[in-house]
Amino acid sequence: MFFRRFFFSSLNLTMNQSSPKKAEALIAFGANQGDAESTLRKTVESLQNAPQILELKCSQAVRTKAITGQSTDDSASQSEYLNAAIRVLTTWNPGELHRAMIEIEKEFGRERDEHWAPRTIDLDLLIFGDQQIRSKELTVPHPRMSFRRFVLEPALDVAADMVHPESGMTLQQLVDHLEKPTQNIVLATNDASFADAVVANVPSTVHVASTVNAFMTEAVNAKLVVAYFNQTNLDEETEKLTRFAYNFAGPTLRLDETLGDVHATREILAAIDAMQ
Repeated sequence: MFFRRFFFSSLNLTMNQSSPKKAEALIAFGANQGDAESTLRKTVESLQNAPQILELKCSQAVRTKAITGQSTDDSASQSEYLNAAIRVLTTWNPGELHRAMIEIEKEFGRERDEHWAPRTIDLDLLIFGDQQIRSKELTVPHPRMSFRRFVLEPALDVAADMVHPESGMTLQQLVDHLEKPTQNIVLATNDASFADAVVANVPSTVHVASTVNAFMTEAVNAKLVVAYFNQTNLDEETEKLTRFAYNFAGPTLRLDETLGDVHATREILAAIDAMQ
């Protein structure tokens, strides 16, 4: 992926405050509308001024193309994004930090009404300690961070050593994985019609794995694992395959069957684009 670096002074802000419960968290920043550089600085200031933030480091920022899961022309129609990562030591719990991030987004006019749309600011909670959270309000680690180069590369400045709790890989290892020469995508699924749609519409090499043995054979050389399961047809073999796919030690995209074939395929195309 082509990008230009924008250099910010590395921030390492420490406040003399102790707390019995502290956690390290990683936040992604992205914006492609308005004065994104100013918005990033003000976002850092807002977090810095919160007494619950004990330490803060901000990465250098990079300019990257928009990822839309559609044609190159569609991506080019949007302005480039400014992306950065913010690592914090906090006494907030995940929900409190997430709510604080939403308030910052509201302050800068963020409207969450369309996926892949241009935005004045986008703050995502990527990692919160070693916690794995799946609720209606919050999913941690962020479900798409493990394969998004525009998220991972800025984060290396401040969090190369942080571990992705699901894959067990550090962020540096995840970036190294993206450098693998293979372009293979492994689709773990029990839905034959969806598999046919993906193979027909995704330009990368897609290996469909409907059994554990097939998955074990193909996943070794996978650049990305995609998991898509029809919950109404879960036999014993599929349940085993689900566990293997969800515990794959590498970038994994989990798709909800309610997305439908078209939207799910677009998610896969966006993931492939984000890895470049």
